[in-house]
Amino acid sequence: MHNYNRMKLFTAGVIALFVTQLHAQEDKSLITRIGADLSWVDAQNPPHQCVLPMGFEPWADRPLKTDVDVVRMHVELDLVPVLSVTDTSVIAPRIMDGTVRITFVPERAGQSTVVFFADTGMIPTIGSVRVGNTVASFERRGSDSLVIQLPTATVTPSDTLEATIAYRVQRTSFATGITVVAGRGIAQVQVPHPIAFSFSQPEGARRWFPCNDVPSDRAFYSFAATVPQGFTVVANGSHVSTEAVGTAERQTWSCPYPMPSYLFAFAASVYREYKQSSTTLDGRVIPILNYHWDIDHEGDSLNAVHALRNIPEMIPALERTLGPYPFSTYGHMTVWPIAFGGMEHTTMSTISRDWLRGTAEVGYAHEVGHQWLGDLVTCAHWGDIWINEGGASYTEALWQGEKYGRPAFGNHMASRRERYLRQGFNAPPIANIPISNIFNEPTTYSKSAWVYHMTASIMGDEAFRAFMSWWTTEAGGPERAVQTSDFIAGVERFAPNAPISWKTFFRQWLYETGHPVFSTVLDNQQQTNGTWRTSVTLAQIQSHPTSPEVFELPVTLRLWQGPTSIDTSIVMLSRSVTLDMTLDREVTSIEIDPNRTLLFEARETINSVAADEDATQPSMRLASAHPHQSQDPMAVHVRNAVGAQLELADAVGRVVARQSVTSPDDVVVFSTANLAPGLAMVRLVTPTNVRMLPCLIIR
Repeated sequence: MHNYNRMKLFTAGVIALFVTQLHAQEDKSLITRIGADLSWVDAQNPPHQCVLPMGFEPWADRPLKTDVDVVRMHVELDLVPVLSVTDTSVIAPRIMDGTVRITFVPERAGQSTVVFFADTGMIPTIGSVRVGNTVASFERRGSDSLVIQLPTATVTPSDTLEATIAYRVQRTSFATGITVVAGRGIAQVQVPHPIAFSFSQPEGARRWFPCNDVPSDRAFYSFAATVPQGFTVVANGSHVSTEAVGTAERQTWSCPYPMPSYLFAFAASVYREYKQSSTTLDGRVIPILNYHWDIDHEGDSLNAVHALRNIPEMIPALERTLGPYPFSTYGHMTVWPIAFGGMEHTTMSTISRDWLRGTAEVGYAHEVGHQWLGDLVTCAHWGDIWINEGGASYTEALWQGEKYGRPAFGNHMASRRERYLRQGFNAPPIANIPISNIFNEPTTYSKSAWVYHMTASIMGDEAFRAFMSWWTTEAGGPERAVQTSDFIAGVERFAPNAPISWKTFFRQWLYETGHPVFSTVLDNQQQTNGTWRTSVTLAQIQSHPTSPEVFELPVTLRLWQGPTSIDTSIVMLSRSVTLDMTLDREVTSIEIDPNRTLLFEARETINSVAADEDATQPSMRLASAHPHQSQDPMAVHVRNAVGAQLELADAVGRVVARQSVTSPDDVVVFSTANLAPGLAMVRLVTPTNVRMLPCLIIR
């Protein structure tokens, strides 16, 4: 799924509050007006803390719901009553009768019951349940469990059964599950025709049909809906049949590819069909079927032809990295009102009408990328959603690079960097995120895209493409439900000789928080023979309770000597690394990561603030800017002083912090938030000496 204006999901209350205002502001959507304030959006996604216990392997597989394996689902709804209403309430109760036929395999011999999900608020009535030809007893438990008594206990775990469930959906608000706009509502919400559509991610499928609503269970789906004449039904896969039912029509769609319940979707309205096609790298022709209202086809403001113009190019462009397009069709069903931009339903993405304004090209690329990363290969748990969303967010940049050149790729990743840094150290970890916060934009989307990019950069283009081809064809077994452990194992398989430990890399970037904050220290001394003795220190000065002290990673440094430069690479396995070199010219500046392959911040260093120039003796220097802003951590670079004490004293000489030096080339970080402005003193205390380094604290 892709945000529109960096927004994910509004609550039903927010939508209900503003939906009546839509008609008063032409060409200005609710999402545009409310979601444009990114600080407000950030506030809706509070961080959660993640402190890892010693010895914990965070990528260990988590158990799946394994009491039932759904093989096939057929869902049928009667939409004629709700699409034909003429009442005056925009959010009147909408009641739909439905039937679902579930072919399933109980997972245990002797199993006497099976549990499906059916939300009691949206599915208040279960009319009947049959297993095979036998009427089965059932009960509702809690808020969303439907427990069905099997007529006879299963004999083997491979018994295939079929349950037919008649039920009623009662739609009362704009919330995840199913949306209906009809009657007076079509004018208030500003749509040209009545519409009904579904949206299920993450756990909304249970709100409109009984199912095994977990991302790890995939099944073949078909859908049929009875609608008034003149309406078009759209769903995953392809249209199968249309038959008359009195004055109405029953339209059926079927998808030949297995999917979890949250990727199954439909829409029904008076649509225009707009056909495109794409030719894959291996010469296949992929039909692209787009459904939107006729008024939006080539309108002045909403123009589907213009907005969709690049879709055919996106499929072969992404194939270059992701492998062959996995399905035989693709398309879009455009809907409104909706509180997000797009959703990657298998073979048929659901798209916000606002995207037809032509300003959401990367959003379309995101949903196309999801056909591989999310639809073909799906995370088994919502805590691993970074695999889906980070991958699709990375494909936005891949598309930009393929279409507009490498600078466009870099610019897009830079925008993702800035989006993450809006929260930065206050953002939650990427993995194991609670379901209430899985759509956290800075981490689930932007930082996760950078994890893909950094992984690709460390592996190298050839190995990364080989990994992605394997990931989209073999990973996860026949049902493609994967966990983070599968991703790590695949990376290790295709890049076994990486300069860093992959497990350390993924632990730090997925299960801990933050990012490296780099500081550089540069010393140039001209020698009598005309050469320059140059010392370059790269230090990590980040300080946060749930962030690593050291992010282990390879770093490229570009040493500028006036208009020319030389590159050198180091592998950071400690808080700081120092390079001592003899060069023919003075180094005038240092550029960290010139190829833009790492997610980090850089702080300036004032090279003149130093103590003791003898490289063989204990020494220290500030590794953060001077004068020092009190709200920032103070980093002190210490050399040759293992076991010494580093003290921070305030203006009156009172020691306010003390830390031990633990390595020959160490960076010690002090918090100075409570220091008053004025002169402070850093003291390096060794058994034989005390060295002093004055520093000015400002606010």
